[in-house]
Amino acid sequence: MAFNESLSLVGPYQSCAAGATGSTTETITVPAAGIYTISWDCAVPSVRDGAGASGLVVRIRNTTTSTNIFLGTAGACSGGQVWFTAAAADAIAINLSSTASADLTGINVIKGQFALSSGV
Repeated sequence: MAFNESLSLVGPYQSCAAGATGSTTETITVPAAGIYTISWDCAVPSVRDGAGASGLVVRIRNTTTSTNIFLGTAGACSGGQVWFTAAAADAIAINLSSTASADLTGINVIKGQFALSSGV
């Protein structure tokens, strides 16, 4: 059974630390056990356009098993792809966060496109 799900995350983000506001998480539940792929592309503020350096962190986590699938380094994660195994009904959370001032001002500062699919 093929499974494909895509989502967009847009906005200014703050740290995902306890008590912080602005961190955005979306969760997708996988329908069956198997191998899955998540690929993403994020547009961040441009230093050339007057913004400071982005501190965007992409975190992909299996919340059912409390396991990080991917945890990026601040400011170094504009796109990528990971493969992982999941059990039926595992919840996969995609989180964007930042503590850099360039990512926290204005609306629609960061845009992330994510695609989750079954198989490799």
